[in-house]
Amino acid sequence: KDQRQVKLIPPSTLPDLQVIQKRRLVMAHVVAPAAPCALAAAQTQADRASDLDSSQAPAEAAAATGTAYGAMPCGEAMEVSQSVATCGASKDEEQDLESAEASSGSGSSSTQTAKKCRLEYHLFDPWNLGLTMHYFTSGLVFGVANAVFTGLVFGYFNVPSYLAGACMNVSNLPNTFSFAFGMVSDTKPIFGLRRRPYMIIGWAISFVALCMVTLWPMHDPYWCTAADGAYQTDLPPCNPNASKQFVPYVFLIGLLILGAVISGAAADGLVVEYAKMESEEMRGSAQTLLQIISMGAKFVAVGLCAFGFNGKEFTGGWDQRKQLNFQQLMALLVLPTGLTLCLCCFCVREPRGSEALARKETLGSYSRDAFALLSGKAFFCAAMFIFWSSSIFAVSTPASSMIGLHWAGVKMLQRQLCTLIGVLVSAVGMWLARRYWLNVSWRKIVVYTTLSCVAFDAAPQFLTIFGIVRNQYFYLGEPILTEIPQAAMGLVQLLMVNELADESNAGLVSGVISTIASLGSPLATVLGNQLFGLFKSNLSSQDNYLADTRHFRNVVAVSFIISYLFSLGSLALLPLLPDQKHELQQRKREWPSSRKYAHAALAIFALAFAYSLVIDFMSMDASLACMKFVGGYGC
Repeated sequence: KDQRQVKLIPPSTLPDLQVIQKRRLVMAHVVAPAAPCALAAAQTQADRASDLDSSQAPAEAAAATGTAYGAMPCGEAMEVSQSVATCGASKDEEQDLESAEASSGSGSSSTQTAKKCRLEYHLFDPWNLGLTMHYFTSGLVFGVANAVFTGLVFGYFNVPSYLAGACMNVSNLPNTFSFAFGMVSDTKPIFGLRRRPYMIIGWAISFVALCMVTLWPMHDPYWCTAADGAYQTDLPPCNPNASKQFVPYVFLIGLLILGAVISGAAADGLVVEYAKMESEEMRGSAQTLLQIISMGAKFVAVGLCAFGFNGKEFTGGWDQRKQLNFQQLMALLVLPTGLTLCLCCFCVREPRGSEALARKETLGSYSRDAFALLSGKAFFCAAMFIFWSSSIFAVSTPASSMIGLHWAGVKMLQRQLCTLIGVLVSAVGMWLARRYWLNVSWRKIVVYTTLSCVAFDAAPQFLTIFGIVRNQYFYLGEPILTEIPQAAMGLVQLLMVNELADESNAGLVSGVISTIASLGSPLATVLGNQLFGLFKSNLSSQDNYLADTRHFRNVVAVSFIISYLFSLGSLALLPLLPDQKHELQQRKREWPSSRKYAHAALAIFALAFAYSLVIDFMSMDASLACMKFVGGYGC
């Protein structure tokens, strides 16, 4: 009693040692000047104790566990033992630890270690700064990448709209491999860490890609330009090969996104682990806060493009000599990307020696876990809702961008202002969801966002199509229709991941859900190009919009009606979506598992991925891009 303070465990609780093991409290926390603490032996013997059958005598379990602490003295390993004992402990347990240390006078090193590695998120915690900057810089990267595409592809290189969609699919191809990156993050720790090293690798790739984009030589634009950068469309093109020279820039932007996706897969898995430590009522609070940070960064990125990338060479309205060009804009991302890379090295809260190390999972066992996950009927229904709502029921006309560019006279400034409105509304909705609606029906969220977006988008579209009102500020265009539903679906997916994931497969579930969602969008673009490519009037040709005949207006209007019907048709999938957390948990407990669900899901996903990938890469070949099969109008 004069040398140590011991937290005793009643014999009646010994059969529940697995609970203690899950919290990584190896056994009693002993504070003594020369306490025996052999870490490796403690972990091994604690595993033995937790694996003992509950029918065995409590004394046998106690003996097995006590052996771990009487194995050998370790001197310097005392701090490591205290770190393992406290990392992951609850706040009450940490308070008990603080009291024990205060009474023993042993100092507060283990308490500080516990505070450092406790899995919870606070915005102003310096140990969360790397994670915060990750989501902020991700918002910048994706915000700028999406914003520059229209000006670069439609304006500078004069690429047809159906090929512009294929370019977007190719650059976003890394999103399809979120599952693979999450699987590697879960099963292949580096220096004892599963998340931080992959965040570092991802941002290193993005940093290199940005440097390459900044230094890559820029080809001349398709059209001849005046001194202020305005296109002289009444003259023959100065660089007719420009529409075939966009491919390297597409792949460099894809490399930039690849790095962001690798780091994002690891970070999302870590945040899901944070969410599992929250109470059921508040679960998802940290995730929604980080999503708000990401949306705020996207808001900054879109504002930068609206007022700094509004030159006439990139479909803007201001003098190009006073605006950023493409390479200068991408160079501005080098600094936050490099800063995020450095912060991820030192300021990410992740305890060393995590549960994955104890499990020693392999890619083979992880693949079997993924197959078992897909075999569950509850997961299968959630996956089918996400996939079909983002693919078949997200088919849209390629006329959207051309209407804004040629009929409404929307320049880069107005286009990005519309995007800002969408991001702002999405961020406010996310904040309201975090504050008031964490327990609101997920089905209601989907219904309200779908109906409201169609209603708000239809009026300016049809008034612009038929020439009643053609004003660049009145025209809301595509951003409103895409940003808000995507944010709503992102919120629903985050909350579903929290309930579908267990303590041991957070990265797996997060990666599978992200991959399923990313598989749908390229397929929707491909199917939309093929469907609307059957129209006799070319919806991707700027000549038809410049002619502006009554017949062509009717064709464009019909294409929008078809797009809205697809969007409203997604509501038929709502029975696949659980109403809220408790219903999803009930489905997990009560619904059966069968290999047929996994086989069906894998077949659907593989066919969708292969089909969209073949079409997109055919579109990158100038000799094949004109084929009707890929959405062209014949070679």
